[in-house]
Formats: sequence, structure tokens, C-alpha cells
Amino acid sequence: MLAGCAHGPVDTDELARRNPRLAGVSGQHLDETTPYVWPRAGILTLFLCRWPSGAAIPVALPPSATAEETAALEAALRAWESAGLGVQFDRVAPGSERITILFDDASVETALSDGVGRTVADCRLGSAAEAGDPIAAEITGAVVRVARRTPKDIRHRDKALTQEDIAGIALHEIGHALGFQGHVSYGDTAMVRSRDDVSARGRALMHGERVGDATLRALYVLPPGALVRRSPVSRARTEAVDRLAEVAAQLRMRGPFVRVGDRDGRIFWRDAVGEEYGIVVADVLRTLKEPERLVLLPEPQTQALLGPASP
Repeated sequence: MLAGCAHGPVDTDELARRNPRLAGVSGQHLDETTPYVWPRAGILTLFLCRWPSGAAIPVALPPSATAEETAALEAALRAWESAGLGVQFDRVAPGSERITILFDDASVETALSDGVGRTVADCRLGSAAEAGDPIAAEITGAVVRVARRTPKDIRHRDKALTQEDIAGIALHEIGHALGFQGHVSYGDTAMVRSRDDVSARGRALMHGERVGDATLRALYVLPPGALVRRSPVSRARTEAVDRLAEVAAQLRMRGPFVRVGDRDGRIFWRDAVGEEYGIVVADVLRTLKEPERLVLLPEPQTQALLGPASP
């Protein structure tokens, strides 16, 4: 996913009141992250999600990567390992990873337009996510896509991205994989959306400079599943998730899992063979501002599973 306003979707003052360690992280822009969304039983729960502490995160580099590309990806991984988050990565073979990094030979399709990177990070919820602070939630997997070429311009021309570009893109996208969703409008963080900023950080990485990202450190001083806020909504607004949750429990599906992107969110369960049954949370940013306008759109496979809605 490669900006926000001065006061974003997250009230960090309120978070710091409930999590005093956050107050000790200066210069952070956690207020501009997009929280994960869980609508259930007439309650819209907004929360932050990250990897659990204490265990290395398995990550697989793309087998197709050249030596130069591998060096760029490794520079990005090492940068996050040394950024003070307490995060370590375990390099593993494809097939056993929890973060998958892939290259696209051209640009990467995103929710908003063609770009140079895209990440999907799945947060799994435990039971009773409508209660407690923090809620039971942690990231369990992510897919990072990095482009090899820029998007085409108005003359349908593109160009190859440099090793420094790839390092900066990977740094930014792995930040999403670690749990920061959305983008920061300005500041000393890899989560700024600006292409120039991303490229500059890539150049710094390839010249051996370290990352000291206060925004991601702020996320990681909070517990996984840190509550942002809860808002009551009409039970009719959450009916699709309520019905799918009941069916998923009867069929012993795995989940729920939650995603949030630049435009929409997604809630889904997986059956025994890995098929996903999902519901789209339309226009997440509007929903954050106006919870009563929550719109849930069951995907076709989910509609077939649930059958007609109650009148």
C-alpha cells in the first residue's frame, strides 16, 4: 500500500492514558494509522493489531529474486530488526512462512491505482472481541508484493526500479506487514506515502544507515489488540457478520480474520480446505468517522452459504 490529517483516526492521548508506556515514545504518528474494524452484535470495535512478542516471524524471500534484489530485501528486514520494536525475522523456505514477499515484474495493482507495492496483513481475532482491552487479536500472516517497474505514465512508459528503490519500497511494505495500516502524511517514519521519501529511505538503507522509526515503536509498546474505541450501531448494520459468525461456528471454520486496506476492509473465515467466506467492510475511512453508516457486503460465496437474509 504505497495523507492523513494532523489528527487521524486514532486518539493517541486516550491510548496513552490506558497504556502509559506509549507516552514515552516521542515523535510518533500512530494517530494516523487506520485501525482494524470488527462489527459484531451491534458494536463496532476499532483496534490495533501486530505480531505477538517473543517469537521470530518466519519470512520467505522470493525464489526469483536476483542477488541485488535479495540484498535490498535483506536490508529492509535488518532495518526493522534493529529499529527497537523487538521484532526478529526467521528466514525460511517458501511454504512454511508467515510473511511472504513476492515480486511483480511490472507495477502492482492496489485498491486506489497501480503502484510499486502492496501488502495484506491478516489479523486473527480470539473469542469475545466485543469486550476487554486489549482484545484477543494478533497478526498471523501477511503477503508483501514489490514491483520491479514503475507504473506506466500517460505515454504508457515505465522504467525499472533501482536496488535503492526496492529497498525503500520493501521497508515501507514490511511496515504494513508488521501492523501499521494506512499512511502518515509527514514525519520521520517509513510509513509516509511519498515516493520521494520512500526512495530516499532506500538510498539510506543501502548506505548502511539505521532506521529509528518511532511510529512503529509506538505500535509495538502497545499490546496486540490494543483497543481504540467501541461504538454502538444498529444490530441491522452488523447482521451479516453475526449470521456468518454463527454458521462458521457450526461448521468449525477457522477465524475470524480481519483485514483493512486503503479503501475497504474484509472479515472472513476459512473452512477445512482453506476456502474463504468473507464480508467486505465498505469505505473504512468513512466508517471510522461515521460508525452509524457502516456497510457490510457479503461476497458471493458467503451469500450462497448464508442464504436469504431475514426480512
